[in-house]
Amino acid sequence: MTDKMNKFLERPINNLPSALYRRLALKSIRITDSELSGVTFKVAETLEEHELSFRLVHDMYVARGISKKDPSGIRFSAFHVLPTTTTFIAKRDDRVIGTVSLIEDSPIGLPMEKTHPEEILSLRLDSRRFAEVGALAVEKGHRGRGVSLMLYNILFRWARQHRFIESLVIAVHPGIAKFYEDVLLFQRIGPTRYYESLNKALSTPLLLELSSATTRFRAIYEHHSMRLGKAPCGNLYSFFSEHEFPSILLPESVPFSPRIHCAPEWREQDLLRFIETYGVDVASLPRQHQRVLMEFYPSLKTLTRHRHSGARHGAADRRHAGTADAGTTRRPIHAGT
Repeated sequence: MTDKMNKFLERPINNLPSALYRRLALKSIRITDSELSGVTFKVAETLEEHELSFRLVHDMYVARGISKKDPSGIRFSAFHVLPTTTTFIAKRDDRVIGTVSLIEDSPIGLPMEKTHPEEILSLRLDSRRFAEVGALAVEKGHRGRGVSLMLYNILFRWARQHRFIESLVIAVHPGIAKFYEDVLLFQRIGPTRYYESLNKALSTPLLLELSSATTRFRAIYEHHSMRLGKAPCGNLYSFFSEHEFPSILLPESVPFSPRIHCAPEWREQDLLRFIETYGVDVASLPRQHQRVLMEFYPSLKTLTRHRHSGARHGAADRRHAGTADAGTTRRPIHAGT
């Protein structure tokens, strides 16, 4: 999106009819090859790519005032290391300039579930294959240049073609909910509430039915009056469904193939290194979260036992010595993205 698009979102036009709002929004969106030259969009694979992603989310959340600054400089949650979570990045050279995550429902639920429990429970009772879109962040110098929409593009394609996700949920500020509803065709599924883990920011729950999204996008956007500015893809239907972008790096999808592609899993040694480097306190997690993580990464059991044993001995030594040395600081893991 361009600066023009950002200004459009800031205008008090939420009461406009959907059709008119949609046309005005399309005129404000500009996605061109020149704006995205040298940027690739891919699934995060390495420890370094994940670290850069978490750092970018941390910095943006702090700048927006929805999170306190952490000494580690990262924003990390247990959801990020689940095998069912996929982190996408926009990369220029060796820099991560944008990121977003697809967090599939799991035994520990979804990040937004604590704020919108009834809405998530309803989806779960319908036995849908669903996932949450979260942790969107774009580097300040690259905002307004189409990076966020391209991140949604790769996420939508991965979710639909490679993970067979039926429904996407997202929690957004009510100030931008109309853009998601009228342009990206999400539907509101519950009331606006306070998101406690994001400094009580306002949060509106939205849903996109991926199983019918392509048909809906085609019906609305294939009309000649719905052209997407000077974008080579022509319109939003083509943008999300048909146009091939060389900068989007995903496995080739085979029509009618039942195979589900998996995101690159965290290697246990990388996770342990990450935990030690940033002082992550696994023991601060709810027991269900700990149990699930230890099922996927058995080495965490040994690490946690060693830490508990070391903490007991350290406390005894400090009492014996009469000191107040607190030792290495362990930081709790965030409950959400």
